[in-house]
Amino acid sequence: MKQINRRISAAKALGAMVLAGSLALSACASSDTEGGGAKGDSTLVFGNWGGVIASFDPHKDGRTDSNLVLFPVYDRLIHQDPDGTLIPGLATEWEFTDDTTFTMKVREGVTFQDGTPLDAEAVKANIERAKSIDGGKGPHSGTLAPVESVEAKDGLTVVFHLSRPASALPILLSEQPGAMISPKAFDTDLNQHPVGAGAYTLTSYTPGSEAVFTAYDGYWDKESVGPKTIKVLMQADQERRIDAFQTGQLDATFGHTAALAKADRLGLKIEPQVAPGYFHLLLNRSRKPFDNVQVRQAMSYAINRQGLIDTLLEGKAEENQQPFRQTSEEFNDDLGTAVYAYDPAKARELLAEAGFGKGLSFTCVVSGGGGGFVSQFAELIQDNFKEVGIDMKIKLVDVPSNEMLAEKSADCGVMPYGTLSSEVAATQLFSENGYQNPGGTSTPELEALVAKVNTPLEGAEREAAYDELTEYVMDEALFINLFYHQWSVLSSDRVKGLKWYNGGQYTEFRGVEIK
Repeated sequence: MKQINRRISAAKALGAMVLAGSLALSACASSDTEGGGAKGDSTLVFGNWGGVIASFDPHKDGRTDSNLVLFPVYDRLIHQDPDGTLIPGLATEWEFTDDTTFTMKVREGVTFQDGTPLDAEAVKANIERAKSIDGGKGPHSGTLAPVESVEAKDGLTVVFHLSRPASALPILLSEQPGAMISPKAFDTDLNQHPVGAGAYTLTSYTPGSEAVFTAYDGYWDKESVGPKTIKVLMQADQERRIDAFQTGQLDATFGHTAALAKADRLGLKIEPQVAPGYFHLLLNRSRKPFDNVQVRQAMSYAINRQGLIDTLLEGKAEENQQPFRQTSEEFNDDLGTAVYAYDPAKARELLAEAGFGKGLSFTCVVSGGGGGFVSQFAELIQDNFKEVGIDMKIKLVDVPSNEMLAEKSADCGVMPYGTLSSEVAATQLFSENGYQNPGGTSTPELEALVAKVNTPLEGAEREAAYDELTEYVMDEALFINLFYHQWSVLSSDRVKGLKWYNGGQYTEFRGVEIK
């Protein structure tokens, strides 16, 4: 069977909590280390940017910033190399036998952490659950919508029957839709006792504080198991995370552009994100006034993106407003980077035409952490909007994606986003069932454009399909991008092998060693 290895670059997420108590407890554990891997009693202490995850059930979460704590427990059918190349995981090989049939071989002899065999029936049950959970409104129902049925052809062979071509399916199965839960645990409280087939079991979890993992002796790939214990401490404030290295309380963390100069002065190892992700202004387009295209266009013209980049990011970000990065083949060269160039007069004109000549007001959820830089650039956007008569009130929250995407209680959010696949991005951002489209707004024309880019196309034909989609999206101002930016994984000299994973927009602990 032909193994599919695709090398695709892409673009990731914030929260807010306090580190102090957890750091004090972790400092001693971090020093009790011998050798690498799980053979000794090594402990890795990682400072995460996130706070409270939506769920320890990967079929219910949907937020890429949760991957760091979900994937140690829940192994995926397909893995990724740090550069985004797809490699075997719980599945050893896979192929499209035709445009609407995808066949996969499951690794022999693997069991879940509760002893349940991981076979074709278990994979079938997981995919069906991810599609149908929460009445078919779960975070992965949109991206898995082309999967019409799943067949356990024999004990280790799984056949996905598709209603239409879905070229991004292998990539999806390397992310949360491909995370495997023990079928025996489906109806249990996975927040209390998650049961997967991963390299680690969850020892303890305090929401907003820390998650502690212990290496699982029965994991199928023993050579890749890293430290015996991993402590993930939740701290959204980037400055506090960097400062914690100076007292030996952290071994590794994430750092944004603004942190790299200080990280370099401290002598930390820096593994940068190669393909940039982005922050965008996500709107629930089903609610007023965001259902009005002229309002969305006015908001796009009102933002001084380059001023924001120069003021807060030392100029180290890209102004590109398209949903696909400038160096990718999906980028629309005819539109260029500044589709909505900064133009306050044009913004005021559009607002007047839309019936908001006297202004409008709304509230936007913003992360209160991240070392303050997220709330700072939200304040600059707030000032830009004020110039044209838009009153954007800022509501600081722990995790904006909870309010925008999980609870759908907010109308506007300053949000990070990134995924390995442009096809996945198109589906999540713009299709009716896309997780990043909280209002579920779409049109038949837009659905057809999204379906077209998910069809196996190559060369000029593929570029033309993306150009058409991007032109529609930008004309309708369905996507208000702020900037493309970069994160890095920062680590002390005690840590070996910890890298940024470009596909999943996070880091994995596979093969990591502690001195």
